[in-house]
Amino acid sequence: MCTLIVNYSQTSSGAHVWLGANRDEELARPSTLPRLDRHEDTAVFAPRDSLAGGTWIGLNQYGVVAAITNRFGLTKQPGHRSRGWVVLDALQESTAVAAAARIAATRADTHNGFHLLVADRRSVSMVWNDGERLQTKLVQPGVHVLTERSLGAGVSERPVWLAGEIDRLKADGMLVESELIKLLQYQNEKAPLEGTCVRMPGGIYGTRSSTIIELTSKNLRFLHAEGAPCVTPYVDLSDDARRVFEAGV
Repeated sequence: MCTLIVNYSQTSSGAHVWLGANRDEELARPSTLPRLDRHEDTAVFAPRDSLAGGTWIGLNQYGVVAAITNRFGLTKQPGHRSRGWVVLDALQESTAVAAAARIAATRADTHNGFHLLVADRRSVSMVWNDGERLQTKLVQPGVHVLTERSLGAGVSERPVWLAGEIDRLKADGMLVESELIKLLQYQNEKAPLEGTCVRMPGGIYGTRSSTIIELTSKNLRFLHAEGAPCVTPYVDLSDDARRVFEAGV
């Protein structure tokens, strides 16, 4: 699973990108907190999956952000390279457009199906692997939702509910961060897996963490909740994240 919400606008000084990402995963799967690291020749700030070594979201020294979800409905091939490395591969590039082109040029049978979002202070792109081919497109300004069932992968209540709530916020003039965070905190009591914040009593699976990254022409904000955001507060890691720019010099 996983849920990505991006609020993207263009201003006279460049793109303004707000990205909220909930990671749904086995609760016992080990991972690290977001940290400054290097992948090949590039400085990155990202959490890491301690088993496969990749990540689900990150930022690089050039101000490129990448985040990924799985794709629903495909049989997982155990011999494929971990999807977490797709994010790190994308973060080798200096622009979101180049990152999307790099990933789109890989073979579809290298990784299991995924949806990748890449952004910088100029543009936002999506790349997805449906198991047979990779496709890419530039994202137009607006609010967009990306889940494991997006881009023709399937139907579920969660993206439909999110789309309705986003339309309501637009109509009410309430498309602000506090309201977008509430969308990331939504629990569905009748069908927990259809909520954005998944918590199941006695379960072994749920929302493990939530990350918010905001890029403007002059600033970066990086918030992280190491747990389900409906019960775990966000911690401001912006100062730590900004060190990625210094590390890349």
